[in-house]
Amino acid sequence: MSRNWQLYYYDIIQYGHKALAYAQQSSFDDLFANDMAVEAILWDIAVIGEAAKQIPASIKQQLPQIAWQDIVDMRNNVVHAYFGVSNNILWNVMKIHLPYLLAELEKFKCDNPGLFEK
Repeated sequence: MSRNWQLYYYDIIQYGHKALAYAQQSSFDDLFANDMAVEAILWDIAVIGEAAKQIPASIKQQLPQIAWQDIVDMRNNVVHAYFGVSNNILWNVMKIHLPYLLAELEKFKCDNPGLFEK
């Protein structure tokens, strides 16, 4: 089944917000004491990375401030080397990188409505 790239783009935004909701107002210790939340966040990050692979190069070139390969690499680490995902790295993703990614994607969507019309 093929999907258009806009659906993958929306998946990144949707799963990004879901991941942030799991960690909202949690301290580092509280978050990592909650196995269910961490597992849900890891799943969301895997989905984000998989969706990022489906964004066309022409769109990625318009968003050079986004570290697309790092997003895919994080997905690969979560899926293939889950036992080695550092809590500190995951915390930084949740508190720094993911909010930045979502802000950039939302801005691009607002600045380019013609790309997202059906």
